[in-house]
Amino acid sequence: MGDVKMALGESENPLRKAMQRAAVAGWSMNPPESEVANDILVLHLAIDSNFWQALAATEQWPEWEPHRQDFIDYLADGGNAASFFAHILK
Repeated sequence: MGDVKMALGESENPLRKAMQRAAVAGWSMNPPESEVANDILVLHLAIDSNFWQALAATEQWPEWEPHRQDFIDYLADGGNAASFFAHILK
């Protein structure tokens, strides 16, 4: 995870795709992700229950908390957000 801001329109990026899907269910990030370094963005998503609830709604998961905990564990084990979302998104 670098200190590079995410490019807008990067819909093929699994992290960006997860954020777009959560936005469909009403989630929005403040400040906008374009103003946040990628490392900070990932940490923000890890603790943002509104993001996980919105993503669960669009992905039709019965529960969101286990997915958030898996994300936190995955990052703690050295994984990156893009590969996590590439694996869990339909």
